[in-house]
Amino acid sequence: MAKAKGLLGELLVQKGHITEDQLNEALSLQKKSGELLGSILVKKKFISEEILVRFLSEVFEVEYVQLSSLSIPENIITSVPDSLARQFEIIPIEKKGDFLVLAMANPQNFFLIDELRATLHCQIKAKIATESSIRQALKKYYGQKSILKEIITSAVETSTHQVSSEKKVFELKDSMADAPAIRLVNQLLTDAVNENVSDIHIEPQENKLVIRFRIDGILRDIIQPPKHMHDFIISRVKIMSRLDIAEKRMPQDGKFPMKVNNNDVDVRVSIYPTIHGEKGVLRILNRSSVSFGLEDLGFDEENKNKFTSLIKRPHGIILVTGPTGSGKTTTLYTALETIKTSEKNLLTIEDPVEYQLNGISQSQIYSKIGLSFATLLRAIMRQDPDIILVGEIRDLETAEVSIRAALTGHLVLSTLHTNDAPGAVIRLTDMGVQPFLVSSSVIGVIAQRLVRKICPKCKVQTKISADEAKSIGIPPDAVIYHGKGCDACTNSGYKGRIAVFEIMTIDEDIRTLIVQRAPLNDIRTMAKEKGMKTLREDALKKVVAGTTTIEEVLRVSQDE
Repeated sequence: MAKAKGLLGELLVQKGHITEDQLNEALSLQKKSGELLGSILVKKKFISEEILVRFLSEVFEVEYVQLSSLSIPENIITSVPDSLARQFEIIPIEKKGDFLVLAMANPQNFFLIDELRATLHCQIKAKIATESSIRQALKKYYGQKSILKEIITSAVETSTHQVSSEKKVFELKDSMADAPAIRLVNQLLTDAVNENVSDIHIEPQENKLVIRFRIDGILRDIIQPPKHMHDFIISRVKIMSRLDIAEKRMPQDGKFPMKVNNNDVDVRVSIYPTIHGEKGVLRILNRSSVSFGLEDLGFDEENKNKFTSLIKRPHGIILVTGPTGSGKTTTLYTALETIKTSEKNLLTIEDPVEYQLNGISQSQIYSKIGLSFATLLRAIMRQDPDIILVGEIRDLETAEVSIRAALTGHLVLSTLHTNDAPGAVIRLTDMGVQPFLVSSSVIGVIAQRLVRKICPKCKVQTKISADEAKSIGIPPDAVIYHGKGCDACTNSGYKGRIAVFEIMTIDEDIRTLIVQRAPLNDIRTMAKEKGMKTLREDALKKVVAGTTTIEEVLRVSQDE
């Protein structure tokens, strides 16, 4: 058995599940991170989680169990306490005499099995299941909010009197290990990472405190702790992000790193004063959950070819537009990863640096000391760059320096906040950039939005009339789908997001319109004649493909 375990990678190669190169890359990453080889292979998408677990089941001669197909009785679930099940990520599935059968991701962890045997006072039989199915089962049978409610209950029981906000801060500092607020914040962060939450909102209201998660772009209420816990929670967040816990009148920004389930996570913190107390928003940046590959973004073949052609140009400006939270940074990072080679010098200027990229020099602006986009951009020109990423063009000065860089033989990638691709060139001229400079430097604009994907676990076909299909803009015989809601998607019908795109390539005809200061509608009409598919058209293609719903299309795009 030990021999089989030691040769796991080689066995996967022999069976054709992975290649030799993929194994070598995973082993190299394992030396740096110390993670299990199987976890790395799944994260890199070299092998699916289910295929890996079924393979391990054969190698270790341990029975594989598909938790989603089971209905586990309440008396079996209660045989393992909530805290223990969550801590070790185990699910009790049945009792056979003196044996309690547990599903776990690593049934070869004999130390854990011995500890569980002593703690639960029974014999243990282990079966193997996927990590994702275990986490779904933990949510289903133990409830996502149960441990949060337990922490809040303990906080209420131990709170015997009211104290001032200032005293709460000192108590938090002096009794760090025992404060329920610390346990609550830690559990919120853990749940957020496990649920692929992008933001945690801590919102004080007149008579209550509401904590919400943004999942797939939509805010959902998670729990309402007692109002008196608000200052404790905000102070804990401030301490973690090294902010001033005594300052309650001014906005503050900070960040801190953390590790959850062997995943490196960065948390960006924004504290904002309101009339009912300080509101906190925590942005979760999970490096392991982001894949910077063209195939993951949502391009169809036509748009993928356009995008690839643009980013392989030797010089010019490429702009990515869209509202906050539409995935612009991910698209820019993907572009850099696609064109990155050892022969090119790639540099970035960001606010803030969201993800650290290997082989790329990244810088962050710091406005308090005058380190702006324009200041860094001037300095970066003396660093012999080939490709420059400017996080955002916010003003005329940054725009002019970026254009100068593009006109002197550099490829510049940046973002603007506009509703569509043609609107980007109008925005630059509105800033004060001369139209002839815009027309000679900008080579392409990509507008994008994020739509929610239909949950694959509860995806069902839905009917639509021919008249409805015609009014929306899809073929009358098109088969469309929606998610009816299940445990995997917390009954929302959606799981994950994908981008929809509008790519405008600047050619001579469009350059002429820009120089002539033509209206936005004229530029849009010309771009469509040249083959530009609008955001609505790209989104509707994803509806027909069964990826998203009509409701999502209407939510993120406007009719042309």
